[in-house]
Amino acid sequence: MKSKKKYLAIVEGEKMETDILEYVLQKYDFNVEVSQEKLSNESKDFKQTFICDDYDDFYIIQGPRNRIKEVLKLVEESDGLIERYFFDKAISFAGIFLVYDVDHNTYDELERARNKFNNISDGLLILSFPCIEAVCENEFKPYISTSYKQYKTNKDLYCQEHFGVSSKDYIKFRFNELMIKAMENNKNFFNKSLENIYTEDVLNHIDYSLELNKRFNVIEGNSEDNFYVEINFYATLLYIILSVVKGFFKEENNYDSLLSYLKIKQQHIEIYEKSVAINMIKNDITAASSLIPNDEKYSIFLMHEFEKRGIISSKIKGEKRRILKTVEELEKEEILV
Repeated sequence: MKSKKKYLAIVEGEKMETDILEYVLQKYDFNVEVSQEKLSNESKDFKQTFICDDYDDFYIIQGPRNRIKEVLKLVEESDGLIERYFFDKAISFAGIFLVYDVDHNTYDELERARNKFNNISDGLLILSFPCIEAVCENEFKPYISTSYKQYKTNKDLYCQEHFGVSSKDYIKFRFNELMIKAMENNKNFFNKSLENIYTEDVLNHIDYSLELNKRFNVIEGNSEDNFYVEINFYATLLYIILSVVKGFFKEENNYDSLLSYLKIKQQHIEIYEKSVAINMIKNDITAASSLIPNDEKYSIFLMHEFEKRGIISSKIKGEKRRILKTVEELEKEEILV
């Protein structure tokens, strides 16, 4: 019998990253068990999420602070092994991920963190540029401001207006599709901007992204009085986690293997959502509360999607929605991937 592998993700945000990983990993065959208890180290109090499947265990822990420089301090307190800060008992992890945003970190801090966390066994830096909300980016226009907060607010408002849910829920419900786009966008940007590179290994994408962040993004000042930010390069590297836990990273051309896996997964997602729409038509379901049991937000999101596709009418106060397509019409539609 195959021995279980253990993975650890140390995340920056109190809710955003943890909730996304909890939800998403279930879609890739993990079962989620959330434990609110303290970890074994009684002097520290961190939320732990335990995720497992038949073969692997995955721990998600929120780090004590939300800056990369603070993570570097943890290593100094932990004999150079960051997992010892959280676990008294020795645990052998097949992969350790540090899921952090680039915002509010200097180029020097990012470089130091990359030099320290540069391999799967001891810690791999999984970054988003400038933050995880960049997963929702679709225009890639320069963002110039004195605050990162407005960028996050803008993305959240955009998702609520166009998809009917928050940016966090949109990332959860469209994670697979967004990772396909992220991989393709990153590869195109790398090949256009850098020379003599090898994009077929997704682990290389970390260094390429850090180089482009330094080249295209500007971070100045250290307080609200003099802070200035200009973002021209947007990216996320979250797909690297899937490459590792699914074993693709061992292959020389793991980019193509992972992308193929995600596209097949996307076909299954679209087939499932098409079946939900067909069931909605057959049973004349016009309320999100009756669409998918025990998943209200996903139901609201899908109703919004079905509106945009002309399957159901828009919600108008005081009026019942109307089914606009027949089962036969929907069955003729091809899936997108």
